[in-house]
Amino acid sequence: MALSGFGSLSRVPWVIAQTRDARLSVKSMRPKLLLVTTALGSGGAERHVVRIANELVGLCEVQIAVLRTGGSYEQFLDSQVPLSGVAPEIPGKSTVVCSLTSGNRLRQLLKTYQPDCCISFLDPAASAVGTAIRSCGKKIKHVISCQNNIAVTHKNFRRSSAVILLPRIKRAYRECDCIIAISKGVERGLREYWPKLNAPIQVCHNAIADQEELSRLALVGSPSHRLDNSSRQLIACGRLTRQKGFDHLLKAFQKVRKSHDCTLTILGEGGERGRLQELAVLLGVDRYVTMPGFIDNPTEKFCQADAFVLSSRWEGFGNVIVEAMACGTPVVASDCPFGPSEIITNGVDGLLVANEDVQQLSDAICAILDDRAMSLRLAEAGKRRAAEFRSDLVAKRYLDIVRSLIDA
Repeated sequence: MALSGFGSLSRVPWVIAQTRDARLSVKSMRPKLLLVTTALGSGGAERHVVRIANELVGLCEVQIAVLRTGGSYEQFLDSQVPLSGVAPEIPGKSTVVCSLTSGNRLRQLLKTYQPDCCISFLDPAASAVGTAIRSCGKKIKHVISCQNNIAVTHKNFRRSSAVILLPRIKRAYRECDCIIAISKGVERGLREYWPKLNAPIQVCHNAIADQEELSRLALVGSPSHRLDNSSRQLIACGRLTRQKGFDHLLKAFQKVRKSHDCTLTILGEGGERGRLQELAVLLGVDRYVTMPGFIDNPTEKFCQADAFVLSSRWEGFGNVIVEAMACGTPVVASDCPFGPSEIITNGVDGLLVANEDVQQLSDAICAILDDRAMSLRLAEAGKRRAAEFRSDLVAKRYLDIVRSLIDA
């Protein structure tokens, strides 16, 4: 006997399967995403989250949850992207405490918003998301965006943080559905650090600038175009921590000063400020070094510099390298693990030097200051390279990864 609307009983499973596949297809075309990070301020990973969210507007439903509100990058977030704080507001609390106390609000947000996928950025956020998904009882995909050299980062955790947070982070990585590594080096590091990871790892570099910003920067002339012999300007940017190697930069700058009239500006804030200021005095270069602190949008400063210098001991990618390239500022970078060598082709669109080698760093800076033709060539090639990290391209890659998970 035929069933009305189906024709025969034998066709019922086929119709059910087709209906389910259609629902999955619709869901994957315009999925609901929740991006979770520690805060929207003070770092390249956080700025990357804002850029991705802004590009995803119109392509899918997207919200952001942060462990701490009030970050300076919130002002750059598209008004169509809802922002939620998921940890209790306790002045002065650490990121670890925020991660541990975010469970209730984050779990409630998952239940009310019902995202198809959560993408967490930075390990404290990954820990919080993993715990919340387990406890809310819903089938939500979890993608972790690994933003740094994980082995070195975890080794440098404070002892108290490691005891409390590392087991939770490890479980989140073990149970997540996919990991996005921001460089091939980070991917290799993950496989070496956790060889039994179950989740697939996809490599996707961070978003650096949108098309409008790149077009605006393309019209700005770098000081590399100057023909006068006025004092030259060097710039660096990053948290004032051991990772960024600013102690090596100051020592290299002392060597550069012996033959060049130049100044150095280090943008950023952190616990190493006092030690770096003391080192500048000890080296006799304090009169020529300024440390103005964190700046929301450093591109104007980059455009004014004759060279950008990255002196890091380790990185995950090196967002600031591409930001400086987009400004038409020649780049000198330490070939640290990981990131710089995936961005820069040495001698083509920037200069790479051996990691933690002060003399090579000094020599490369001097080469850029001395050879105006090379400086201009590196600057122009750097602009072309920076365009490959446009935020719309990176956001599409993220969306493709999410869609493949939903359709699986």
